Amino acid sequence: MRAAEIILEMAYDYEPLYHATLRAFEPSILKSGLLPGGNLRMFDWSDKNYVYLSNYPDIASSFVDPGVIEPDAEHEKQILELMNQGGVIFKIDQNKLNQRMLRADPHFQRDDDTGEETYIYSGVIPPSAIIGKEYFNI
Repeated sequence: MRAAEIILEMAYDYEPLYHATLRAFEPSILKSGLLPGGNLRMFDWSDKNYVYLSNYPDIASSFVDPGVIEPDAEHEKQILELMNQGGVIFKIDQNKLNQRMLRADPHFQRDDDTGEETYIYSGVIPPSAIIGKEYFNI
């Protein structure tokens, strides 16, 4: 392998990202991918133009914690009912994402001590970019 090929390969070797959601949405996500805006808005401030991600699974799963969510009034009852089915964390291959559509989430500041960060992605994350999943209770 030539040096230029090694450098190019290294430039695209990104760490995985994580997205957590309610388990009820898993079949749709595995078929159509993670869509900006998703199925339901978990927070009043969330923007329907983005998919929200984190570089740590624990941070991602915290976004579906009943003590943290702030759903809009229209969806609150439905979200709370769906939480009984549990959650799922999707592991995303960042190498399969368009890096120009990925940026730091303006609602959260990077934790310089731990490296924890959240991101927003302005496109569809295809099912082929999902490389793992883990279920959890809510």
